Amino acid sequence: RDDFALACRATHPHGGKRMYLDDISEYAYAVHIIQHWNEKEDHISRLLQPFSVVPRIQLRTTHINTILNLVADSDVLFPCSRHLINQLDKRFSFIEFDDALPKLEGNFGYVYSVKRRNDPL
Repeated sequence: RDDFALACRATHPHGGKRMYLDDISEYAYAVHIIQHWNEKEDHISRLLQPFSVVPRIQLRTTHINTILNLVADSDVLFPCSRHLINQLDKRFSFIEFDDALPKLEGNFGYVYSVKRRNDPL
C-alpha cells in the first residue's frame, strides 16, 4: 500500500515537518498530469475544495523531470507517491500530510499509456 506526501528540496524550510491545512496556501505546487487520472482536475484541488482552500498550482505537466528540476531548485512542492519520494536522491526531502487532511487512496501500482503498450522500449 502506498501513501502520499509532498516532495520538496532538501533545504526546504518546511522539510521534514507536517503540512497542516493552514500551511497549504503558503506554498506553490507542481502537479504531474497522468492521462485519464488527473488531466481534467488535479486531485489536490478537489480534495481541498470542501475546506475552501485553493492550492496555488504553479506547474502542471506530464514531464516528471521538469517537476523534479523545479522542486530541487525552489520552494515548490510536489504531491506524489511516497514510493517515488523514497527513490529520489539527496537533493530531495519530504513533508508529511497532517492526519486531519484528506488523502488519496494509494491503491495503484503502475500507470502507463495503453497507446504504447506493445512498444519494446
